[in-house]
Amino acid sequence: MDVRVRFAVDDPALSDLHSRAFGYAATSVESWTQRLQRHSLTWIGAFDRGSLVGFVHACWDGGSHAFVLDTAVDPDHQRRGIGGALVQAAERGVGQQTKPALGRPDTSQGRRSAAPIPSTAVTSDGLPRFPRHRAGRFAALSQAVP
Repeated sequence: MDVRVRFAVDDPALSDLHSRAFGYAATSVESWTQRLQRHSLTWIGAFDRGSLVGFVHACWDGGSHAFVLDTAVDPDHQRRGIGGALVQAAERGVGQQTKPALGRPDTSQGRRSAAPIPSTAVTSDGLPRFPRHRAGRFAALSQAVP
């Protein structure tokens, strides 16, 4: 298994992986390359014998918060720790950029938060509005730089 950071994205291969991992029939090829370069701090792929079998990317709000999206692992490669390894690689990648803090559910007490992922609203000027979370729900994984 080979893990690559900010690899040259093959849009058809990533679209195919995404559809298989999330269980839907791909009807078109997404423009992942353009989307990642525009919105992501970093992206990481897991490759098995040259084929993309896992993917995650870290987006940010332009300030001090980052989050992982689209954690996807090929169904034939799941339950092997690939997804966790990709998220850890994203955490390291964001930390090295010394910009935002990457958040994830607080597992310090040995359990994951059971709260559902909140929906996102849009403000009158078209920007996403993210709901506030109770303190302690997410643990910072790297120090934010003002």
